[in-house]
Amino acid sequence: MRVVDQFADWSALNYEDMRMIFLFNAAWMAGKDPAYVFNSTGLPLRRYFYAEPLDRDIPADSTMNLTLPYFDVNLRWIDGASNNRSQYVDESEYADISGHGFIVRNNGVVAVIRNDPWNAQRAIPQAAHIFSGKKVISVKVNTLESSHRLLNGSHPTQNSLCPTNSTLFGRLPDVTQVPKPYFVLNAWKANDCFLIAEASIKAGKYRGTDCKVSSFGAKSYMATCNVTPDPNAVEDDWISGLALDFMSETMRYIAMLNLTEPWMHDNLETYTTGMLKLSYHAAWSSLTKHLGNASEPATFREAESVVRARVNRDRMGVWLAMSGMLTVSAALVAVAQKFSATKTVRDTTFAALAMDLTKVTHSSRASGLCNAVVLNKKDRNLPRLKWEGGCDMNVCHRRVVFAESDPNAHESLCQ
Repeated sequence: MRVVDQFADWSALNYEDMRMIFLFNAAWMAGKDPAYVFNSTGLPLRRYFYAEPLDRDIPADSTMNLTLPYFDVNLRWIDGASNNRSQYVDESEYADISGHGFIVRNNGVVAVIRNDPWNAQRAIPQAAHIFSGKKVISVKVNTLESSHRLLNGSHPTQNSLCPTNSTLFGRLPDVTQVPKPYFVLNAWKANDCFLIAEASIKAGKYRGTDCKVSSFGAKSYMATCNVTPDPNAVEDDWISGLALDFMSETMRYIAMLNLTEPWMHDNLETYTTGMLKLSYHAAWSSLTKHLGNASEPATFREAESVVRARVNRDRMGVWLAMSGMLTVSAALVAVAQKFSATKTVRDTTFAALAMDLTKVTHSSRASGLCNAVVLNKKDRNLPRLKWEGGCDMNVCHRRVVFAESDPNAHESLCQ
């Protein structure tokens, strides 16, 4: 399993095209079953990885012991005017690492705001460490457009206050929002409304055990664990700071692709913390994939196939009753055969072929069976038949004859 240490090729961070590859890969990973961060009962941890060296696939529902990214966060909503970094809300150079400066105005966009623009040389880690500190987070919760009507019937202006309710998140925290005006051809069209939060973050790496593995592509897997937060189990990591830097732009791509839209209608804090965890896991996994220069052991326990069946109780009862009747019938037949004087014919086809019907042939003018293909009216008067003959010297000579006093009465052949 790949890991990043001090001898990684950090020079790749200097090239924007390489950073874009990291970001696109992270956004693609984040789109694979993101529900785990929103529906978890514990602290969800996930690592996306590729298993190229394996000569066979890892079966679904197998479990693994491996290193995962550890990210735990707690939010405290603050007034937008109480932090000087609120002036950088929606300013891509204080959140992104690509330098493209593109803006996504979707509601639900989350970003980590820095004090100054990102610099590749300063971002190269000097030592492995655990990040434990605070970051300023912004979340876009509303768009106040000039065409909207306020409660008093008037249209909003650039100076109008942001609404305290959101169509996505419902009632918003009772703190001052940050409005950012949006212009089209120098004409004001809308205010984008942002909430600001102070995020207490602990990030590093964690040695996970019995993590559930699932596939999301050819040789592409994700290992997911739900753990109880344990700060003492977190280990130093070379890329914890870099993963934090890549989070904002990863979340912007996630919002642009509407990968987490189904969970926007839940609690705002649950949604925001989920987005932060999802983007960190994806960014960490992408950086490890592309910068990983060392390896460490990882073990997995292969899942065993389980056959499941659903049985209808009424149909099961009918089947058991029929099986019981067949068993009783077979027992009665066995008893009857045991005490029967005449043995059972086991092969009816062979018995018919072995019959000697010489004694029942007769003239076409006589009554009785003469033509086995076409029966005529006279054939209805066929006399009774019986077996004749016996066995001697272990050779049996039995044939069917007419049951009459004169056995030679019908010996003439059909003409």
